[in-house]
Amino acid sequence: MFLDLEDYWPPQEPIRPGPERRPTLSKRRERVLLGVVGVNLLFVLAAPIAGVTFIDVVLALLK
Repeated sequence: MFLDLEDYWPPQEPIRPGPERRPTLSKRRERVLLGVVGVNLLFVLAAPIAGVTFIDVVLALLK
């Protein structure tokens, strides 16, 4: 005897993804993020100059 169970259960509803939501920043978090980026850009520009100045000071002290 053969028992066909292929359509035994009702089909499940397809899973529909919800609308994609982009994460938003609050005003305070946005200011903090911009501040961190600004400080990092300042360090990128100032660190090589400060490093060279520090090396010059060490070399002048060793002379």
